[in-house]
Amino acid sequence: MPKAKYEVAFDYSFNFNSVVGHPIVPVTINGKTLQSTVPFLVDSGASVTTVHPSIVDGVDLDMSNAKEVVLGTAGGDVKALAISAVKIEINRHLYTVPIRITETASEDFGLLGREGFFPLVQVAFREARKKVYFAFSP
Repeated sequence: MPKAKYEVAFDYSFNFNSVVGHPIVPVTINGKTLQSTVPFLVDSGASVTTVHPSIVDGVDLDMSNAKEVVLGTAGGDVKALAISAVKIEINRHLYTVPIRITETASEDFGLLGREGFFPLVQVAFREARKKVYFAFSP
């Protein structure tokens, strides 16, 4: 079976805000009428995207189907509010991802997890160059 061809659509340097040396990219969270662009750590080890309530505070997310869940983290189980479909934008590319909102997340940046995002792109971390590359199948 022939391999799918991918083209690099965009890349980011790791240096962003105070989290130097980590793959942080600007992500726009789209609400019903409002949006906010905030830094997100690209985390291939995270199942879902996670944010602190302050990160989505100014965005009018559709909370009609939100439910309380327990989120398993490296530090143990935490309570979170689950929203199954939130529209995000990275470098003019749109995705719909599940988001977990929890008080235990960082107030400085969100955590971009695999579900809803990683299956659609090829992500390559190049630590020597301090870059993360995103590629899409044309």
